[in-house]
Amino acid sequence: MIGNKLKNKTKTSSAGYSIVEMLVAMSIFITVSTLSIGAFLNATEAQRIIIFEETIAENVNFAVEFMSRQMRTAVRSDNSACIPVGDTFGTPDSSTIKFVNTDGDCVEFRIQGTVLQYTSDATPLPGLRNYIDLIISDLVQIDRFDIVIDGESSGDGAHPRATISIEAIGVPQTSADPQNMVLIMQTTVSTRITDS
Repeated sequence: MIGNKLKNKTKTSSAGYSIVEMLVAMSIFITVSTLSIGAFLNATEAQRIIIFEETIAENVNFAVEFMSRQMRTAVRSDNSACIPVGDTFGTPDSSTIKFVNTDGDCVEFRIQGTVLQYTSDATPLPGLRNYIDLIISDLVQIDRFDIVIDGESSGDGAHPRATISIEAIGVPQTSADPQNMVLIMQTTVSTRITDS
């Protein structure tokens, strides 16, 4: 009798998993794997969108900061080679701003097509207008560049100032890139030199 009990215990303890147990375990594994892969793909897509947005913002921020630094050094023109005499900022058209900086150089920012460009008399080839693109990424195009000038009246005691509005759009390179991303930025820059 003792020998029979030992044989029965050995048989039951060496039995494997049943088919039902295997199916339940596989179902749980597949469910967890599917959820994990879905979460990973969602995180990857979110990261792609964030990188795309950062690229647009970094390019526009660089351009606006560069323009602002240059425009703060603007002085009233004492000859008409760049802008009319007595003006601080000149806008030959709605997509261009020109001014004379403290070094006497004529500086110009303009939108050419969908590219924001910069030039100065101090560029490497004197006498030629060498335009430099301020937006360096193919992912970014400038859709709108507006300038409003205020405080130009001589003797009003106010700093001449220019308000710049830029609308940049993201240009998807693949179908996986985010579509219809727009960044609108506006800043007002005043000169360091007051009216005399």
